[in-house]
Amino acid sequence: MRNSARAAWVLAAGLAAGLAAVPAAEADAGAASAVDAFYGRCPGRAYRELHTDEHAWDLHAMFYTVFGFAELEVLRTADWIVDLPLPGRPLHPFQRLHHGVRGGYSRLPKALPVRRFGEFVDAWQIPELSFGDVSATYSVTTGGLAQPGSGTVMRVTKLVDWTQNIVGDVNRLAGWSVRRPQGLITWSGPERAVDGLEWALVKIFTHSNVTVARTMNTALDIVEGTGELLVNVTYRTPHQERTVFLRVPALEYREHRPWITRHRQRIVLGPAALFLGTTHAQLSHRRRPRSTIAHADAAADRSDAVVLMMDVKTFALAPETLRPFVVPAAWILAPDP
Repeated sequence: MRNSARAAWVLAAGLAAGLAAVPAAEADAGAASAVDAFYGRCPGRAYRELHTDEHAWDLHAMFYTVFGFAELEVLRTADWIVDLPLPGRPLHPFQRLHHGVRGGYSRLPKALPVRRFGEFVDAWQIPELSFGDVSATYSVTTGGLAQPGSGTVMRVTKLVDWTQNIVGDVNRLAGWSVRRPQGLITWSGPERAVDGLEWALVKIFTHSNVTVARTMNTALDIVEGTGELLVNVTYRTPHQERTVFLRVPALEYREHRPWITRHRQRIVLGPAALFLGTTHAQLSHRRRPRSTIAHADAAADRSDAVVLMMDVKTFALAPETLRPFVVPAAWILAPDP
């Protein structure tokens, strides 16, 4: 019985909350509608942003898209072109051919000529050849993040390494002929110099790529920023975003009346009823706002709160003691019944 009573109580509470949420949602919609109607006749247009990642014509998006297409691998693209018109599962003929050649090579005896031939073919990195392959990028396909991947510079370094291996083999063979197992020439200075040049080449090329990419990105930022300033030269912040409402009790209104009087040309003030059924354009789009100190004094004499409407520049000049009375526009334009 106790469990069933508890379940019934939870159900009743949920229904009550759901029923209460319906009028609350309707009230929020009504308040938003009243605020929109109040600012409906105010001039303005949306701010235009040129740099939008979701937009297909964004300069950054086009820049990286072009470079993305350049990184497409030739063999994978050829497979895709071959498989596109064919029904059924993809055939991947070029990738299968590559795997078949590698499988056949792995079954060959591991003699030195066979290894050197395999290193020579591997140095060209044919399966990883891309349309714009001039970058010292890192590729998971060719050894993960710890090993250099595709790129023209990497192919050059691999071919230089292969050449060094061949020269080393010839040196060792010549050394065996004169009974010097370590090689005919044991000085390693040239080899170390070549390794140092390879390392410097890779570092210079990598840093150059990063520098060029950052320079291009900065140039695109400058172009988009300049263009954004030009297309928004006539843009003004909407009145809805730079209007402040204050609901000031009668006593505080009398205390701040001297400051309000000094800025009365930039303030619309009066009882809350003044702002109902009218618009921002009718109240303040004129040299003299459609309200006077008399409207506010009459409301204060009745001990009613006085509503002040001003822009953010005027509000910045207001005394600190007025700031706690700032209220959302919906509280004035769509008061609770």
